[in-house]
Amino acid sequence: MQEYQRLKYEIFGREFSWPINALPGTGRAELDPFDTPAHFVIARTIEGSAIGCARAMALKVGFPHQQLLAPLLQQLGRDQGECGTLNSVAISRRWRGRAPDGAMAKSPDTVAAMIVQECHAHFLGLGLSTCVLTTTEIVADRFFSPLGYVASGSPFSSGMYSASLVNMHRALR
Repeated sequence: MQEYQRLKYEIFGREFSWPINALPGTGRAELDPFDTPAHFVIARTIEGSAIGCARAMALKVGFPHQQLLAPLLQQLGRDQGECGTLNSVAISRRWRGRAPDGAMAKSPDTVAAMIVQECHAHFLGLGLSTCVLTTTEIVADRFFSPLGYVASGSPFSSGMYSASLVNMHRALR
């Protein structure tokens, strides 16, 4: 979990200047209430260095960003028990758009796409049928849409982030 906290703080807090609280003197994000019951996927180099991560959560266990995603579930006619959500999909800058061997790549052969695919496998193992998420417009277009995610509704502002956000979903089976 410490590697997830480090990548989350490094990428979202430092690089994107999002309001991420750090544990003093650690360079890691504070834990939030949804971290404990979550499933984490960490991508590593051959040498073992963490280069990317994601937090996957079945909504029946916990519902991070409920205020953003509840309208999407209602629109889709889905129950929380059928869905999982991805949060904090974060890839170190040097590894964005790269395959695990470090070569430039396109989805679905990138480290990031493989992390998302591992999260989907986790959700399928739990019997979930749909993955929902909230992301920035640019990440939606460049990354999640090519992986089969569909935007729902108009882009919106949450007040916490300077970028416009969009809700997305993808059927898993």
